Amino acid sequence: MLRLSAPLPSSLCWWWRVEQLISRYEFYRVQLQDGVDRAVLASASLTQTRTIETMITDYLQSVPFIDDVTVTFVPSTGATYRQVSVVAQYSMATGFLLLIGINAITVNATATAIEQRKNVEISLMLDMSGSMRFSSPRRIDLLKPAAQEFIDTILTPKTAAYTSVSIVPYAGQVNVGANVFNQLGRTRTHNNSFCFEFSDADYASGMRSFAGWAQAPHFTEWNYNTSVSDMNWW
Repeated sequence: MLRLSAPLPSSLCWWWRVEQLISRYEFYRVQLQDGVDRAVLASASLTQTRTIETMITDYLQSVPFIDDVTVTFVPSTGATYRQVSVVAQYSMATGFLLLIGINAITVNATATAIEQRKNVEISLMLDMSGSMRFSSPRRIDLLKPAAQEFIDTILTPKTAAYTSVSIVPYAGQVNVGANVFNQLGRTRTHNNSFCFEFSDADYASGMRSFAGWAQAPHFTEWNYNTSVSDMNWW
């Protein structure tokens, strides 16, 4: 066994204490950083239904000295992204550095996480059938501002570059327009509208060829009479 017959020189004692201080600092820093990293990753998830504050608080409970840690966070959320930044600070007592007036050293841990969806494609299906003129207020009058608000929320200066919204107005069918109808290679039987006849089985087989599909017939109601100017039958 190695035994010291004399005390360590003062210079060695000093460096030994410095090494102890560094080891303690790293001990606290690693634990704090680990807790902060896990907290931001969990709270930035777009599938997370709990609040950002709750997630950060819960995940940082794994840090043994969390009661003495000061935590600040900055959340930023939008229709297609969620970003969270966290700064945690712990004041570690220094021990022997008290002799030179240093009572504590601040242990810092910071992290930022963001989850974002890009190239979002949305189809907004809007009912334009005759029943939308019923009730009070009329259903169509409720639909219009709701659709506009939805589009304004989704298409912002931040999201417009990678988000598209298609508006699909429908009644019994969807009028795809002459250009789309022609590209699908169908033969017209009339030029009043451009709709296809679907059967129930067509919706269970995925995308199919339009070969053999009939153009929906056009109907004329000669005795039509209504004062609803924005929902004429045609």
